[in-house]
Formats: sequence, C-alpha cells, structure tokens
Amino acid sequence: MNANSVRSPLAARVEVSAFVDDSPKGFGLSQRPRNFSFYQDAQARYDRRPCCWVEPLDEWGPGAVMLIEIPVANELNDNIVAFWRPQAPLLPAEAGHDFSYRLHWCASPPDVAPLARVESTRIGAASGEPAKRIVVVDFRKPVEGTPALRGTLSVDRGSASPVELRDLPGGEIVRATFTFDPAGATAAEMQLSLEDDKGERHSELWLFRWTAP
Repeated sequence: MNANSVRSPLAARVEVSAFVDDSPKGFGLSQRPRNFSFYQDAQARYDRRPCCWVEPLDEWGPGAVMLIEIPVANELNDNIVAFWRPQAPLLPAEAGHDFSYRLHWCASPPDVAPLARVESTRIGAASGEPAKRIVVVDFRKPVEGTPALRGTLSVDRGSASPVELRDLPGGEIVRATFTFDPAGATAAEMQLSLEDDKGERHSELWLFRWTAP
C-alpha cells in the first residue's frame, strides 16, 4: 500500500478509512520524521519509536486495509490503528482462518518501491484570503534521473488551483504547492500524486482530510 494519509489536527471525531486491495504485499504505520527537533520531547523520545510493517506471506485475496483515527485529549493515548479486513465476512469455521504474515519492527518499513515519498505537509491560511488554504507537500525523489513530473490533484469538495512543482536546493526534494478553496464546505478530502506525461505514478498517493476550524 503506497499511500500516505494525513489528518487535519482540528479533527474531533473518529475517522475510518478503507484502502481497497487484492492480496497486499505489505502495509503498516510508518513514522517519517526521525529528528529530535521535530518533537522536542526528551522523555517520550518519539523520534526513536519504531514503525510496524505487516508483510503477508501468502495470498490474502480481496479486502481492504482499514485505518482508524481516534481523537484524543493528550499524547498519552495511542489513537492510530491499521488492520486488514477481508472482503468476505469471517464466518465460524471448524478449521479456522489462516493468515500467514511477518511483522517488521523497524525505523523504516522494508518497502522498496521506487516511488517519491512524502517528506512533510504544511497548510495555512492564504495571504489576504483567510477562507482559502495554502497547501505545501514535499516529496523526496526516489532516484536520480526521475522524469519530468506533474502534480495530479483531486478534491471531493470545494476547488483547488493547479499544482505548482519546484525542486528545492540540493535537488532531492520536489515541492508541490496549491491553493484550496473550501467554498463553504466544512470538510474535504484531497489526493495528490506525482505523475509523468504518460499518466504513470512516480510517488506515493498523498491523502489529506481537511476539517474547517
């Protein structure tokens, strides 16, 4: 599953997402920021917390990776859950149900797909237009020689400007920027990816659920 889901910090309700797949090769929860300065927590040391990646060892068939996001009042409660749900209900059976898998506890999941990875997401009010939001998503390029790319964006409510791409100094990061206009909507889902001129995707799918203040 090459998707990067980001939630608005203003969300105050349980969110359930389903990422449909057929016999996934792997899925899990990945923590990207590894610098202490990102968290500034000398006690909990979130910068050292491991990721957990599930690697199925056989064919699981059709189903969906379920992502459950639970609002909490403080950092002490674990509030993100991911698991596999088969398409067919798991009915009682004498022989049970077998799912063979391997768990990877690691700093970075063993996902070697040659895709640009989401490095960071920033969002804020547009200058002079506080109802609109400026969205900035940084992707780290997978390898040198990446073809010319374009940002492919969709929003299910409101509207968005065309995506602007620019390489940051050093050439390792490509920055995607666009303006989102909720047009009165109180919630919206945005999806962004980097594609070449043939429509082939060269990045993870960035998914952001925005909630109005």
